[in-house]
Amino acid sequence: MLRALTNSCRSRLSSIAAVQQQALPAFAGCVIPYRGLKETTGLVGVPVDPNARENLLKASQRVLDAVATRIPTEAYYRFTVEEVFNYWVDLLKSPLKDEEIEEKLSAQLEELIKMANDEMICVDLMEEHRPWELPEGQPKPRIVTWDEAEEIHKNQKPPGQ
Repeated sequence: MLRALTNSCRSRLSSIAAVQQQALPAFAGCVIPYRGLKETTGLVGVPVDPNARENLLKASQRVLDAVATRIPTEAYYRFTVEEVFNYWVDLLKSPLKDEEIEEKLSAQLEELIKMANDEMICVDLMEEHRPWELPEGQPKPRIVTWDEAEEIHKNQKPPGQ
């Protein structure tokens, strides 16, 4: 009985392997020379992009251009966005393989394309609401050093006293 079951499993596995070999040409559009065969991203709603590297480079450049033209240089948001996306662009222009880039960024390129497109929405919101500007009549906040902050903290009374 066990031998028959084992033989049955072997024949099923060999027939599955044969079907997979026949099906591989159907995935020829997803074979990327330096990425190999990538059937799925494993992320719901994020399909495989055979040109992910180029598309991410374009999306990153679009974000950098938008931030450079629409957000003032003194805004911290601009500083952080430029830092992140310039890093991405440097990696994408490097001779690293896509898998190595994905490992360095802890995300798939297709996922990063979605993030870059979402960042464009953030750029629109930041430009509209301009959080770096103080409301009219609001005094500029006082920036303190670490020593001043410690002194302020020492002089505070505990709650309820």
